[in-house]
Amino acid sequence: MRIFHISDLHIGEENEDTHNIDTRKNFSTLLSTITKHNFDILVIGGDLAYSTGSKTIYSYIAQKLKAIHQQVFIIAGNHDKKELLAQHFPTAFPSKKLYYTIKIEGKKLIFLDSSNRYIDTEQLSWLTKELQNEKDSIIFMHHPPLLAEVPHMDKKYPLQNRDELTRILYSHPYPLTIYCGHYHCAKTIQSQNITVHICPSNFYQINDNSQLFKIAHTHIGFQKISIQKKTVHTSVEWICTDK
Repeated sequence: MRIFHISDLHIGEENEDTHNIDTRKNFSTLLSTITKHNFDILVIGGDLAYSTGSKTIYSYIAQKLKAIHQQVFIIAGNHDKKELLAQHFPTAFPSKKLYYTIKIEGKKLIFLDSSNRYIDTEQLSWLTKELQNEKDSIIFMHHPPLLAEVPHMDKKYPLQNRDELTRILYSHPYPLTIYCGHYHCAKTIQSQNITVHICPSNFYQINDNSQLFKIAHTHIGFQKISIQKKTVHTSVEWICTDK
């Protein structure tokens, strides 16, 4: 099974200034690149909207996604409007909630909703039950559950209740692989039984050496996840932009 993961599209309204970066053009480039590959599932990891989700932004993205013939699953980011997201992409959410699981080829994929910048108590209880007796779970969420040594993001925009979440994750008796976005960089972090892979953005990538906000570069990228029995292999494909 091959999963492609894209995140942080940050699509603005038509003619809206998005830091002088054409995120609509980037998204078209990203989709045209992805469609040249063979894969089974596309996951969009949140922040589909530039600043605030809207009908026009989500309608635009839905229209562009018609080029993707594989199944698409979506999670919300902190810039999304969850109700509108669910309305415009009803087939991308298998349940009425914005957190859910699917099982493909014996592998459970868990999708968490951190769009409020935390994982609420109800969802934490649900996650605990979903992980019970599961040896082969993969989690997708927008916010990284660990600090990632990206100073600007770690200080200002981390997951607010990560200690509550990691308490559950660390207590799981098996390794957990987690895919997320939000930090606008490509990075892998490992702590105890948790491996976190951060997906690059469709917008810009943040300099992880700077204490203040600083753009490292404006190339875009996506994650390629290959699952074969008990082996999970992850790589990042970069796409050069004009900037």
